[in-house]
Amino acid sequence: MGCGGSKKPKEETKKVEEKHEENKHDITNGGEGEKPTNQPETKTTEEGQAGGHAGTLIFEGNRLLKKAKKGEIDFFQYLYSPDQTDQDIIELRKFAPSFYGIEERNNERYISMENLLTGYDYPNIMDCKLGRITWTPHHTEETKAHQEAKNKTTTTGSLGFRISGIVTKDSHGKKLEAWAKKEGFFGINEGNIHEQFAKIVTHDGKINYEAIDIFIRGTIEILYWFKRQKTKHFVASSVFYVSGKNNKHQVRYIDFAHAIEANGEIDNNVIEGLENCVKIWEKLKNPMPQPVASGDQAGGHEGSLIFRGNKLLKKAHPAEIGFYSALFDPQLENTELIEFRKFVPYYYGVEIINNKNYIVLENVLFGYEHPNVLDCKIGKVTWTKDHNEVKTRKQQEKARTTTTGSLGFRISGLITKDEYGNKIESWSKDGGYFNITPENIHEQLAKIVHRGETFQLDRVELLIKQTQEILNWFTRQRSKLFFTASVLYVNGTDKAQARFIDFAHVFDAEGHEDINTREGLENLIKCWQEVIRKYCAPQERVKPQKFPYEVTLEEGKTYHYCDCGRSKTQPFCDGSHIDTSFAPIEVVVNETKLYHLCGCKSTKNKPYCDGSHTKLDW
Repeated sequence: MGCGGSKKPKEETKKVEEKHEENKHDITNGGEGEKPTNQPETKTTEEGQAGGHAGTLIFEGNRLLKKAKKGEIDFFQYLYSPDQTDQDIIELRKFAPSFYGIEERNNERYISMENLLTGYDYPNIMDCKLGRITWTPHHTEETKAHQEAKNKTTTTGSLGFRISGIVTKDSHGKKLEAWAKKEGFFGINEGNIHEQFAKIVTHDGKINYEAIDIFIRGTIEILYWFKRQKTKHFVASSVFYVSGKNNKHQVRYIDFAHAIEANGEIDNNVIEGLENCVKIWEKLKNPMPQPVASGDQAGGHEGSLIFRGNKLLKKAHPAEIGFYSALFDPQLENTELIEFRKFVPYYYGVEIINNKNYIVLENVLFGYEHPNVLDCKIGKVTWTKDHNEVKTRKQQEKARTTTTGSLGFRISGLITKDEYGNKIESWSKDGGYFNITPENIHEQLAKIVHRGETFQLDRVELLIKQTQEILNWFTRQRSKLFFTASVLYVNGTDKAQARFIDFAHVFDAEGHEDINTREGLENLIKCWQEVIRKYCAPQERVKPQKFPYEVTLEEGKTYHYCDCGRSKTQPFCDGSHIDTSFAPIEVVVNETKLYHLCGCKSTKNKPYCDGSHTKLDW
C-alpha cells in the first residue's frame, strides 16, 4: 500500500571487528536492519550535530562514524553481541542506533552506526542529556565537583535533564539556530524550557502536533523500558529528537560511554529526566486544559465523556480501569501486551468526579482539524459469560439484525464534517446501524474519506495498513480475548489514524486465539478494500522505463533516488508518495560523470543498475 515498504540503502564497511550482522536492528524501518551497501562518497559534515560532538562525527550516507572511547565501544559490542541473552538489553536495541562495527581512521577508532538523520528533509534536532547525576564512581573528585557545579546552574539540577544541543532549519535548509553544550543551556530554565522544545516541532511558523504525539509516545516507550530493566545504569546518556520537514519524526536513545552495572536496581536517575521530558511535551501540546465540545463522539458514549485538550475522561467500568492499569503497569513483563500498547490510547490514570470513576486517556481526536470519525464494533459474539440471560438474548438479536452476525463487525457510530467544520452526518448505535447491510456497508466507510469532490486513496491505504497491523497482532497473541472492543478511525484535513478502544470486556485467553476479533478485523479490511475498488480512482502510476536511466550526477550534490516507482520525476524522488514505511535512497557521488540508475527498481545494487535483472521485457 502507498509506496510499499522500500528499505534503506545498503552499504559496505571496512571490517575491523565483528559486526554482528544478525543482531542489527533498525527501528526506522520497523524491523531488522540490513548490512549497508556502497555509498558513492564519504560525506563529512557537522550540519546535523547537536549535543557537543563537533569534530568527532563523520557522516557517510546512512551511516555515522563516531570517534569513541573504550567504554562506548564495549557497550555497543555488548548490546549487539550475538551471544546476548538478556531480554531487556535486547529490547534496548530498538531505541539505540543500529551498530555496524568498529572502523579505524587515521589511527583513531570509530563506531560505525546508523545515521539517525537519513531520510529526514532539513531536520530540526534536539539532544537532551539525562540524569541529575552526570558522573560515575570512576570519575575523579575534580570531575565530580565540576559536574555538580554545572548541574546547579542548569535544568539538570531541577528537572533531571538539560538540553545539550539544538539545530533548527527553515524549509529551504537554512540554519535558524545551532548550538551545543554551554553555548545555550545556561540560559535555559524551568520557566522557558518549553520554548526550546517548541522550536524543533515548529515548521513554517506552525507547531506540528503530530510530531509532539510521536515524541510523547516514543519517550514514554523508552521510559517504560527504564522502569522495567535492572541490568544497567546510564550516566550522561541522551534522548534524541528528530523532526523533518517531510513530516517524519523519531525519538532515539544515544550516548553510552558511561553504562555501568545496575546491581538489580532501577535507574531512577534517568527515569526522572524522561518523566519531565514527557511533561514538557504534554504541556506544549495542551498548555491550557480546556473543555472541548462533545460533538465529536461516535459509538454511543454520550454523557460519559469529558474532553480536556489532549486528554479524555471516560466514565468507566471497573473492569476497563483494571485492564488499562494492568496494560500500562511499568512492571508488566508480557511482551504481547507491551506491544499492544501502541494501538490503544495512552493511559494517564483515574480521576474521581462527583463520586464517579473516570479513566483518563489520550484524546485521539486532539490535533485533528474537522475530523471525520467512525467507530466499528468488532466481533460476531458480543456477549460474555458475565452477561445475564436477558442481556445475552438482546445482544444475539442485535447481531442477527446487523452486520455483526454476517461480517463480524458493525458500524456503531459515524460523524462527518465539511471543510468548514459543519456536521454533515452524525449518529451512533440505534441511530444508523440497523439500516446497514453487507452490500452497502462500504458506502458508510467511504464517507469518512470523502473530502470535497474526491475520495482520499492515500488515507484509505493508511487506515488499511494500520488495521492490518492490529490484525497481525491478534493473529499472534494468545494472552487476551476481547468482546465489544472497537476500531476507531479518525480522518482530519491533514492526517488520519486507526486505534483500538473499549476494553470493558476483556478475558484471559488461556493460550487460545481470539478468532472472534480476528475474523471481524479481516472482514473490515476487505470492506475497506472494496472502498478502494468502488470509490477511489487508482493513483496515476509512472511506469519505469525498461532500461537503465542514464543521468549525469554532479560531485558533492545530494540526490534522492525513487525506489517505489511512483514518482513523476523518475528516477528521482519527488516526495509525492513518501510515508512512514518508505524512504528514498540518498545518493552522493565523488565524481561528476554519467551514471546508470536502475530502471526496474529490482537490482540488488540500488540505485545503480548491475544487470542482475536484465531480461527481454526490461
